[in-house]
Amino acid sequence: VNKIKAKYFELEDADTGDAYCVKIRNGEWNKTNKPLGSEASKWRG
Repeated sequence: VNKIKAKYFELEDADTGDAYCVKIRNGEWNKTNKPLGSEASKWRG
């Protein structure tokens, strides 16, 4: 893969295993520990 383009994605914390929904907004990293399928639907906007 040479390039991946996404508006948001989910990462797993290497120490705790918790899932984080991550995106960049206005050049700043934003994250929430809500799964992509739940509260994240409000957060995506």
